[in-house]
Amino acid sequence: MVAILGMSCQDDEPLPTPEPESGIHHVILEEPAFFHYLQPYEIDLNGDSMYDFRFSVGLVYSDGATHEKFLANSYRDAKIQIVNYEAVAYDKDFVVGPQGDPTNTIWDIFSGELIVKTIRQNAAPVWSGNWIENTEGYIAVSIRLNGEYHYGWVKLLADVEHESIMVQEYAYNKTPGASIKTGQRE
Repeated sequence: MVAILGMSCQDDEPLPTPEPESGIHHVILEEPAFFHYLQPYEIDLNGDSMYDFRFSVGLVYSDGATHEKFLANSYRDAKIQIVNYEAVAYDKDFVVGPQGDPTNTIWDIFSGELIVKTIRQNAAPVWSGNWIENTEGYIAVSIRLNGEYHYGWVKLLADVEHESIMVQEYAYNKTPGASIKTGQRE
């Protein structure tokens, strides 16, 4: 028995150094998740088995027209960065954090419109919203863990031609109060 222990000690190869754990929790969906009317998509950003965000389409009839509103909604005390009730479409590398966006955005705990399709009788549909020109972009989000806010992003692709939006990936910074860039994965 002593010989076996002695032989195992002869291999003096150093053990591999474990990779440091990333400060970013990142998820890429195997298949992009489309959401439509009556087919919402929900995200559990931090993996705690409770949904933080819901992407859905609501129908509203007003002013003689039907409005299909593509929405990003937050649950509990999660937040979305919005301006004038619309979820802001950011490009890659925008810094999401406690300092916020200086262009009159606010962190909202309810919902923000992505795009709206307005249909009037005998007229072609009219599209409006932040995601018409920025068909691929990121929304800035935050979630509260253990009483502290963590900042993150959700990447979306709007396809007006096919009347849908899809969620592609999302991430958040595991360090409370620390910023994250849109598109940052590690």
